[in-house]
Amino acid sequence: MNVADSVEMLQMGYDVVIVTFLRPNKLRNCLKAVSKLYPPPNKVIVVDQTSLPIREAHEKIHPSSLREVYRSIKKYEEVYQEYRKIFGERIKIIKTEFDSGLAKSRKAGFMESEADYIFIIDDDIYLPSNAPKIAEILEENNNIGGVALLLRDGERIVCTAGDIEIIRGHARVNANIRRKTIHRTRNGLRFIIFDYIPNCALFRRACLEDYAWDEFFKIEEHADFYLTHKKLGKWRFAITLDRIAVHDHRKGEKPVYQRLRWRYDLLLESLEYLTKKHGIKSFVVENVFLTRHVRLKDKIYKLILFKILPRQLYWELYTKWLLPHRLRGRLFTIETS
Repeated sequence: MNVADSVEMLQMGYDVVIVTFLRPNKLRNCLKAVSKLYPPPNKVIVVDQTSLPIREAHEKIHPSSLREVYRSIKKYEEVYQEYRKIFGERIKIIKTEFDSGLAKSRKAGFMESEADYIFIIDDDIYLPSNAPKIAEILEENNNIGGVALLLRDGERIVCTAGDIEIIRGHARVNANIRRKTIHRTRNGLRFIIFDYIPNCALFRRACLEDYAWDEFFKIEEHADFYLTHKKLGKWRFAITLDRIAVHDHRKGEKPVYQRLRWRYDLLLESLEYLTKKHGIKSFVVENVFLTRHVRLKDKIYKLILFKILPRQLYWELYTKWLLPHRLRGRLFTIETS
């Protein structure tokens, strides 16, 4: 497949699905990046979880946060007005119920798409203009269901990809990238095949038709998606080493967003459901940092997590101490009227 064939194929068959929640400024930056993609997408589908009728507002959010929510809703309308001028009829806005979650929102976006290939991203992911080129990997490898990009998170380039291993009931994503074969497309695009890839990928429609997302998950839906596909055994996944997206991670987020998204009870509920659904005792993901200098605390964390502690002990420490420590300052229960 030459470059001209790739361009023609993409012009006929790829959409971008963006899930957004209470982050209109990040959505604006995300759409700006999407507007520069070449070739351009057939459709840009934005799934907005921020739409909020007055009656539901008092059921979902403490009154002190309502002003910030309505301010975000107003900004969203400004963003949509701006990008309707750029994308025209190619942009589609889907408004789900407030805080419907990632899984349900992604599924809604997927159902709206009719394309053979679908980029699934969040509003804090900014794609490079040449990102559609990774469709070459799907075209040349019929067993690959999705291809992800590397993520630049601050000063680090992160490869959150690996093979899923289940040992004595404990599941982990083992990156072990140095032992993996690096494949190349006919045009030289490098990629590695894994069971689990980052949260920024171009999917084959047939893969998502086999299994998309469990709507129970507002967060932590990622692990369920790849654990399920691992069990089905039909699709592998890949990450390219030659395309990097920006992950605008946890910067500039409003307190109301953090309170709703990073609730300790919500995380524990999701992890408990995940382990029961898949019959596992724990689930741990190893990050691989591809930058030249890795911080000492990252090296220590990886050593403890994957080399020293028994799985069960780590899982107990994670849920009872490490997770609450990570969320310090965000722990509270959403009040209802």
